Amino acid sequence: MNTRRAFTLIELLVVITIIAILMGILLPALSRAQENARREVDKNTQRQLHTGWAGYSASTKGAYILPSHIDRESVDVGDGNLKEVADRGVPTWGFNHTAAVLSASVMNNLFTTTELVSPSDPHDSVFIYESYRYNDYLPNPPEGTDDQHWDYNLYVDFDEDGGQCHTSYFTMPLVGGRVDDEWSERSKARSSSAAMIGTRGPVENGNQHSGTLGDDIGNRAYEFYGEDNQWIGIVTYNDGATRTQESFYPSHIPSLLVPGDDPASQGKLDSLYWFECAGDASSCSPANSSDAFLCALRYNASSSGEAGQLDMMKDADFRRNARLDSPDPAIGQFLSGLTWDEDYDQ
Repeated sequence: MNTRRAFTLIELLVVITIIAILMGILLPALSRAQENARREVDKNTQRQLHTGWAGYSASTKGAYILPSHIDRESVDVGDGNLKEVADRGVPTWGFNHTAAVLSASVMNNLFTTTELVSPSDPHDSVFIYESYRYNDYLPNPPEGTDDQHWDYNLYVDFDEDGGQCHTSYFTMPLVGGRVDDEWSERSKARSSSAAMIGTRGPVENGNQHSGTLGDDIGNRAYEFYGEDNQWIGIVTYNDGATRTQESFYPSHIPSLLVPGDDPASQGKLDSLYWFECAGDASSCSPANSSDAFLCALRYNASSSGEAGQLDMMKDADFRRNARLDSPDPAIGQFLSGLTWDEDYDQ
């Protein structure tokens, strides 16, 4: 007689157990592979942003894009006639905030608004600006009409009161001497520790420069790539290196030595998302600091004296050569123009 022998219950359970064990082994590996793939996408995107600025510098004697030098103050062209002329006139320093830098880059076709938002960004309020108004470009307007060099509606505002943000990235603050020292192709070879752009981070590293999560544990900036509330970010430096960072204090960035200390001793650690004073109180300011911090300078349209400008950036303290011939800017004044990811908490 021919008989059919079916699986016993025990055999079926053994097979299911083996499959479950294999899935337990393979799924974490698959998850890591997906995580690595997402990081590579962000790395490639940041490289494109940096490449766009580097390409632009070829026609500007090595300088990366500076809205202050694109939209300058008016000059006298004769008979008291004031007119804005390309490459002439005093730079309008109030335009060197993050939104203007990114928007001017888009208007100059260095990259698109799509590249400004990471697919790994965990926050719903950070979104791609899909209706960029290229037709707003009006460098030579008719009399009585203001010129315009980029779309003012691209926002980088993490304010909790109705703020909008069209980018996932923080950039180097363009104040003081760092404009000449770091924001240029000329300084590329010697700027391996100058952070130009990176995925968003929390305010003051989460807890007063300590590098710990502290009370900021719920911040969405930790959700880009981190697990178990560990911060992980991607940062591009001026030498072109794009690195995955797992610390607010990357080991390749030199420590800040306080004047008078033994040069052989370690100074203050240099963080990515805050600036540290390496000198005495009288010389401590964002304009003359040489650290590598990233932030988002914003403007408040309701209080700005001119459209699209940041009020505090128009002060003499924030001129490019602030370290050379004008007082150092007050830290409180600088902080009032910053916007941090902690305002988008949960």
